[in-house]
Amino acid sequence: MNDLVETSDDSKDAKIRILICKTCTSIQPLPDFEGNPDHDETLHARVAEHQYPGSRPTRGHDMELGRVSEASWNNPEKRRSMLAEIGKHVKLGDGGGLGIELYDVKDNFMEDAMKCWRFKHGRTANCDDYKHDKMKLLPDSVAERKDLGLDPKQRPVQYLCQYCPMESIVQQRKNKKKGLYN
Repeated sequence: MNDLVETSDDSKDAKIRILICKTCTSIQPLPDFEGNPDHDETLHARVAEHQYPGSRPTRGHDMELGRVSEASWNNPEKRRSMLAEIGKHVKLGDGGGLGIELYDVKDNFMEDAMKCWRFKHGRTANCDDYKHDKMKLLPDSVAERKDLGLDPKQRPVQYLCQYCPMESIVQQRKNKKKGLYN
């Protein structure tokens, strides 16, 4: 994955990591982390989303982790170029993973979730709205689901909260309760 790591003249440039799942053909940006990998809660939470259920928790999707300049990732033109290069490297097709539009939508969700957490809830560690019905992200796909013979009421459930720092706080509490921090 080293050839995916973008280098820069200024080593102080902010970086982000990108988690690439070859199984899902998805790419998830993650905040940079330079500490002990055992304490990287964000990475653990994202990897857990790609694990198969069952008695073997380490069995999961085929994944890679890269590191890129945050400024480049935030530049739509450079991001498209990076996605194309990543796609070739990990054989995701054209490099769009699930499509550049998905990443734009995801970025919007992350921005909305951060605003909610910071301004509406004052950076709380106990959010009353966490995964409440009003926080569901429901696409307007009723007509399409009917056309495909699918029940319009049976849709995958996503919450804005899944893009919020509150998600990491909840995951840390679960891990602490399991005794993973001893």
